[in-house]
Amino acid sequence: MSFRAMALEQFYTRCRMYGLAVTKQRTQVYKILLYSTEHPTADRVYEQAREEFPGMSRMSVYRILETLASCHMIRKVNHPGAATRYDAFVKPHHHLICVKCGLVVDIDPVDKDFSLELKQIPEGFRVLDYCVDFQGLCAACVNSGKTLPQEAGVCKGEQDGPRSPYYGAE
Repeated sequence: MSFRAMALEQFYTRCRMYGLAVTKQRTQVYKILLYSTEHPTADRVYEQAREEFPGMSRMSVYRILETLASCHMIRKVNHPGAATRYDAFVKPHHHLICVKCGLVVDIDPVDKDFSLELKQIPEGFRVLDYCVDFQGLCAACVNSGKTLPQEAGVCKGEQDGPRSPYYGAE
């Protein structure tokens, strides 16, 4: 059985476990995420879902995404200043996020058992989820010459001040 077929079976099982009806619309939204490599936004999921279900509302897609996320069947990928993106791959993993074009790429953690990171967790704290987002510029944005105001040394209100620590580490 393929990875996607197993993931779909797990989706059906988890829906039943959480008392959720396995509707065609809910299944379609999940499949869109499962077969996507781009970590789509809710609006992109909506556009794709409407191809199969023309009468499906944007609000229905948002509700389905929120329900699936709250049941840990999908994960939200957030970064400041950008729309939330969604990922059906819920195994712990990290992301590379281009702050210019919004590209999100999955990467596996180097330390598979997270022992380095978990050593820093205070005793008694129970970790439920884990993800590290690396923010920067993808190769296409770097090669296109796109720069951020911080890289040019100009930050709004700080023309002569220090650069943000997130963008000066190269």
